[in-house]
Amino acid sequence: MKQKYYRNGIIALMGLAVINVATAADYSSMSTEELLQMRSQVRDMSSEDRNSFRNEMRSRVQAMSAEERASFQQANRQAGMGSGKGSGQGTGGGYGSGYGSRQGDSSW
Repeated sequence: MKQKYYRNGIIALMGLAVINVATAADYSSMSTEELLQMRSQVRDMSSEDRNSFRNEMRSRVQAMSAEERASFQQANRQAGMGSGKGSGQGTGGGYGSGYGSRQGDSSW
């Protein structure tokens, strides 16, 4: 009896996975320009759509020639998309949470 429920549960999960994949948007029919115009909408997409969008953009960039890719990356830097290599400014104000200044104080 438990095996039947277990098997039915697995079948149901597999069905949900297929439905979930099938509902993700298909961006392959869109032009690269159309995809670029959608960049501002990515954060409002469902996680499935966002992953589908990112995968499509990744495959497009990988298929570009070296010249096209360099031009594309330069245009994205100017548009604020960047490459993710930033140097942020922390907000800690220099106050750490280490144990170095406690010298013998056991009441924290």
